[in-house]
Amino acid sequence: MDLRKDFIGAEPMRKLKERGLPRQLVGLELDGRRIARRNHKVYAQNREIGEVTSGTLSPTLGKSIAMAYVSSEYHAEGTELEVELGGKRVAARIVKLPFYKRPKNA
Repeated sequence: MDLRKDFIGAEPMRKLKERGLPRQLVGLELDGRRIARRNHKVYAQNREIGEVTSGTLSPTLGKSIAMAYVSSEYHAEGTELEVELGGKRVAARIVKLPFYKRPKNA
């Protein structure tokens, strides 16, 4: 959208662009085969920084993957995090979305 034009809601959008987003959606790759589910907490250095929106064990990738909203300061690809699964924390890292792209010649 063109924030130079006037429209309903333009001012809040301009302010949001100025400040930056408080949270960002990221892809996670978890260690092991346990699956992160909606509302599971995401941690960085023992500080809760976000929450899982969805997760599964990808048959195509052979890995446990998830998406989560995390604090913007932790959104960089490769950032090491932890996801709490059933009272235990599992190592995870931020990966680029989409998780998988079909080859163009397939």
